[in-house]
Amino acid sequence: MPAFSNGNDGPGPGSVGSPASYPFIIGTGAISVATGNIAGFSSRGPIRATGGDILKPDLTAPGGHSWGLMPATAKIAQTYPQFKNDGEYFAMSGTSQSAGVVSGVVALMLQNKWQSPDDTKCQLLSTARPAVTAAGSLAYSLFQQGSGLVNPVAAVQSAATGCGNYGLDVGADLRGERHFGGRANRDASGQYYLMGLSGAGSTWDGRYSSNSGYAWSDGYAWSDGYAWSDGYLWSDGYAWSDGYAWSDGYAWSDGFTETMSTNVWVPQE
Repeated sequence: MPAFSNGNDGPGPGSVGSPASYPFIIGTGAISVATGNIAGFSSRGPIRATGGDILKPDLTAPGGHSWGLMPATAKIAQTYPQFKNDGEYFAMSGTSQSAGVVSGVVALMLQNKWQSPDDTKCQLLSTARPAVTAAGSLAYSLFQQGSGLVNPVAAVQSAATGCGNYGLDVGADLRGERHFGGRANRDASGQYYLMGLSGAGSTWDGRYSSNSGYAWSDGYAWSDGYAWSDGYLWSDGYAWSDGYAWSDGYAWSDGFTETMSTNVWVPQE
């Protein structure tokens, strides 16, 4: 199960692109290696589809100021020489870098054991480290950081089951028999919230926040478990608030909105 980029259309709500918007997929947001904050370009959830209400991202990973190999003759290295070192390395930003990090963690998780994609996702979610304030509350909402920053060592060592894609049936979805949504919703005032959940992180007003001075917590207690990753049948879905324009939303049918090219530049933060 590889991870997929959430997209670089943040920080507004509903900006996650396909295929990361699909509920079964591991969708990754980006943090800046330089600042430790969630990157402004990192796309946020939720995702609205026909009858759907999907919480994204699933988690975050380093994606800003990430060093990677690039020849000095490459066009992008010549266009932005300030981000090239004296050797073959170049600093790039984007959620594609984050997806690569999480995919690498998944490869390590599966190196010595076989397990289902659902359990793999469960272990990634349950071991991720959310950003918390000095007071211990979430520094970002679930709509911005998902379950938190990927924790490679803990994920590889985890034996957690039953908390990834709970209530979802990918086979039925692919056969067109049943389709699924999630707990995310929006009220008439524009506030995003998670149905059936309360507490820090379960609501968001859609504004960009660039927190600092927080820690990525290994021991954060999710008072409601991981119920926000549950799936609901579309036929049993919840209506979004009537009369509120979803001007920033992406439908699944819109496809991937970013240009698929290594020469698309995401500004460093």
